[in-house]
Amino acid sequence: MAMQKIIVQKNNEWAKAITSGDSAAMVNHYMVDAKISPPNSDAVVSRPYIAAFISQIMKYRIKEYQEVTTDLYGNEDNVVEEGKYYIGDGKGKTLDQGKYIAIWRKVEGDWKIYSDIWNTSMPAEATK
Repeated sequence: MAMQKIIVQKNNEWAKAITSGDSAAMVNHYMVDAKISPPNSDAVVSRPYIAAFISQIMKYRIKEYQEVTTDLYGNEDNVVEEGKYYIGDGKGKTLDQGKYIAIWRKVEGDWKIYSDIWNTSMPAEATK
C-alpha cells in the first residue's frame, strides 16, 4: 500500500512535468543508466539520450496526461508497475492512450525508473 502511494505520487509529478513542459523533471524520473522503449523506435539508453528523446516529446505541447497503475509487484529494491496512460488535447479529444510497464529501483532513498516500455492502444492508421 505504501509503495502504491509513492508510485501514484511519482506518476502525478510526471503528469505535471509533461503538461507544464518541464523536461528536466521528466528526465529526473529516470536512473542515470535507464532504458526506455518507446513505440516505433529503438530503445533509448542513458539519461543524456533520454533527455534528447524527451525534448522531442516537448514539441507536442501535451495539455493533458494521466497514468493509472493497474498492477504493482516487487520488493523493497525493485518494483514493477503495469498501467494505462492517456494523452488528451485538454479540450476533450484523445490524442493517445495505451499501456506501459515500468521497472522502478530505489536509488539513494528515492525511487527512479530503470526501464520503461509503452505502446498505444489506438488503432493503427490505414496505409495507402
